[in-house]
Amino acid sequence: MERAEATALLEVRRVLIEGHNRILDGGSVPDVAVCKQKDVAAVWNRAIQQLEEVLTSSGQVSFEK
Repeated sequence: MERAEATALLEVRRVLIEGHNRILDGGSVPDVAVCKQKDVAAVWNRAIQQLEEVLTSSGQVSFEK
């Protein structure tokens, strides 16, 4: 794995962690959280797009839209 690919994957990880921390309650609250679907979808969409970019730039995978 190239350094640029690893950096890009770390960015996806950051997006997911920050999205989780922003949208969901912390560990000291009950196991139930209320959040907007569009907020969760925005985090997932950003992460998926970034993963597709990494995979496409590797030259090993192509996605059809």
